[in-house]
Amino acid sequence: QVDYVPRQFLRINEPWRGRVRRDRVQSALDACETAARELAEVIGRDLVPLIETSNAEQQTRKVNRCHLEHDQRNNSLWLRHLPAAVAKRVQAEGLIDLKHPVDRYGKQIGDRWTTLAVETALDRYRVTSFQAG
Repeated sequence: QVDYVPRQFLRINEPWRGRVRRDRVQSALDACETAARELAEVIGRDLVPLIETSNAEQQTRKVNRCHLEHDQRNNSLWLRHLPAAVAKRVQAEGLIDLKHPVDRYGKQIGDRWTTLAVETALDRYRVTSFQAG
């Protein structure tokens, strides 16, 4: 169980989990779990405060709540429904370097948000889990 990372995301990236004896592939499993914990830490540091801030500001409005979305087609985790005002304010203050993510075809997705640190941690996790499988 890893905080902030959806269980389905872990299940898709680790199809071997539960089918392989831990003592046979200890180093690969440790590397994968370390990468997953680093991903959760970066998401908790960069994206969770944005989710909490935007949802606190949207309490009275009837709009879609900001949340962390697991895009299965692109095998990624992105922020969805982040208000433009919150994104502009965060970028102007320079607290977090938000950017629009790129899908598997290289096309920029305008209604989703991420940070460079989250994308780096995601790539590291995906590569480690692939190597462990």
